[in-house]
Amino acid sequence: MAQLTCTNPRCRVTLTYPRGASQVHCAMCGTLNDAAQANLLGHIVCGGCQITLSYAYGACSVKCAVCNHVTPVPGAPEPSAPRTQAVIVENPSSVDEAGFEIPNMALGVTSERSQRP
Repeated sequence: MAQLTCTNPRCRVTLTYPRGASQVHCAMCGTLNDAAQANLLGHIVCGGCQITLSYAYGACSVKCAVCNHVTPVPGAPEPSAPRTQAVIVENPSSVDEAGFEIPNMALGVTSERSQRP
């Protein structure tokens, strides 16, 4: 499985899709995303410790695994608030009484909330 961020600036959810797909349809906003672009990587210097970080096309920011600094990607659209994330989980299929395969998928949606004191 692979992941990409929806290219709709008002959506920006993370989409999970099978590797090799050419396009991914966002279930949240309906945008058809080009999966070939998701395989492109960019590079940026960490604003905290100055090491070079790699990021996937479409990322708004990159969190450094060494110092945990979050570096914004120049030219990337700012995410709208609150930000939502959709995750599609594909479980093993089952078979009904007639012998037909029944897919077993779940869609989970989260939204960031401001932290309560």
